[in-house]
Amino acid sequence: MNKFLAIILLAVSMAITGCGKSPQDQVTDLYKKGKFQAAVVLAQTTLQESEKKYGPEHPKLLDALKLSATLFTSLNFFAQAEPLYQRILAIQEKTLGKEHPEVATALSNLAAIYTSLGQYSRAKSLYQSCLAIRKKALGAEAIEVAATLNNLAAIYNSQAQYAQAEPLFKRALAICEKKLNPYHPRLAITLNNLASVYNLQKQYAQAEPLYQRALEIRQKSLGPDAPLVASSLNNLAALYNSQEQHAKAEPLFKRSLEIREKTYGPNHPEVAAALKNLAVLYSAKQQYAKAEPLLQRARKIYEKEPAPGHPNLTTVLLELAYVYTSQAEYAKAESLSLHALSIYEKEFGPRHPKTGKVLGQLAELYGKMGENANAQKYRALARKAGFRQ
Repeated sequence: MNKFLAIILLAVSMAITGCGKSPQDQVTDLYKKGKFQAAVVLAQTTLQESEKKYGPEHPKLLDALKLSATLFTSLNFFAQAEPLYQRILAIQEKTLGKEHPEVATALSNLAAIYTSLGQYSRAKSLYQSCLAIRKKALGAEAIEVAATLNNLAAIYNSQAQYAQAEPLFKRALAICEKKLNPYHPRLAITLNNLASVYNLQKQYAQAEPLYQRALEIRQKSLGPDAPLVASSLNNLAALYNSQEQHAKAEPLFKRSLEIREKTYGPNHPEVAAALKNLAVLYSAKQQYAKAEPLLQRARKIYEKEPAPGHPNLTTVLLELAYVYTSQAEYAKAESLSLHALSIYEKEFGPRHPKTGKVLGQLAELYGKMGENANAQKYRALARKAGFRQ
């Protein structure tokens, strides 16, 4: 055991001694306080102890596996979560049979990981298997079926296959409206998803009332300071920002930030995301003096936890690079863009669309700097990664 890990384990041990809480509650408390490394160590330690006690394939291992898998997922460490969800699926299929509703849940969780990793064909296959199990076991109009339709539609949506996504979201919404009360939080999820289809197609007039209704549902069912209210405020603000309705967007972004700071404290990744969103608005208004400190603060949060090379950091780095590019501070923009590229190449590889987009942005930057050889080089690499300007 290395010295750093030993120190964390000692700190975790001291923090929870005598608290009487379950490992799940302890991990949740650490996560809420932004102590992500300590949360990971505790979750992994719990899993290791369970493996020693029960062996690697025992059903009693499921709680510990789910704890670590859920934590890695919440931290966007999808590669680390994948093998844990595979183990959960294997145990449940062996214990319950391949057509049990719990197996469908395991399929759905694993599919969500593949979606986050951009492995859409694998995710679709798992969601389709999940959908078949749930329809057979629970009926075609079960809420769980609606959730699976939502997830499957979201893949099509992320691939700009809107014609396939829209009817699935509408079917999910119809089930939810039939089965749930008008202010159920789950209904808001489906409304947000359907709104995103229209938003991405710039059909703003269709998206706006859906986002507004989702916000109303969450405010009434969860309270005005709930984190999901902050998410709905952000969705609506982003919609207005896309239409350059900055006067409408700004107070919503600010309110979303306020809720997240109140809920999570000043140094949480959710706060960093809200800071970045507000900064994007200021960048769009060419108010770079306001945008830069927000982005620098978000950068510090992401660089601290859960790891300095996290993909979420790249969105901040690239927005900060845009701020500097807009002010002809090209050396600063170049350094940030190359840092972002290194993160994406490590996480997704050189031929992933996200990597390609950064390569394309670098090509454009070098063009502005008059470095035509570098511009051509990165433009060619972007094309190989499937990016087209």
